Amino acid sequence: MQKKNAEDLILEFEKNVSNMSRSIDQWKKKPKVYFEEWDDPLICGIHWISELISLAGGIDIFANFSKGRKAENRLIKDSSLVIKENPDIILVSWCGKKFKIDKMLSRSGWSTINAVKKNHIHELDSSIILQPGPASLFDGMKILHDIFKNWSLKC
Repeated sequence: MQKKNAEDLILEFEKNVSNMSRSIDQWKKKPKVYFEEWDDPLICGIHWISELISLAGGIDIFANFSKGRKAENRLIKDSSLVIKENPDIILVSWCGKKFKIDKMLSRSGWSTINAVKKNHIHELDSSIILQPGPASLFDGMKILHDIFKNWSLKC
């Protein structure tokens, strides 16, 4: 396999974003998305995750928290905040720890969340989504876009 230089990667990324943008323009609405990076305490995704969600066609419900570079600045101190925001899609990548859906589903009040009711909960491989760089920019963003696109076709 031939190595790509930086300019080729940039052009490929721009092409992917442009293609996704055209796809997103066809959707009736964009999904509200909750990205959970850790479960105890609840930690939402960091800024580049929020940016990927946006580029891929979603609306990060905690975009304001994601700007905190330290995990302590991205704590969701009360899980009722997630219930209040009522995401359409929940993305989970517990930073190398195996996701346990039973643990999430047993959280008080979470059965009322649209993403839970409609089974739009997706575990993502940490090595693809939580590391800034080519994996998240190419593979991760495509996975996000595909999830969001599939959701948009059902609403």
